[in-house]
Amino acid sequence: MGIKTRRFAVVMALFAVAGLYGSACWRVELLRDQPSSAANCQHAHCVPQSATLSAVR
Repeated sequence: MGIKTRRFAVVMALFAVAGLYGSACWRVELLRDQPSSAANCQHAHCVPQSATLSAVR
């Protein structure tokens, strides 16, 4: 593998990691902008989001 090929592979890997990080940040921002009524789960199988770790046990 030549130096140019290796450098190209490293650059593409960095772009892939940056793309994954950017999409994760975008997804978090979408979840933060949701109204609280849509973010809350009203079903019995959902774990409460405000519970402490000892209350979940």
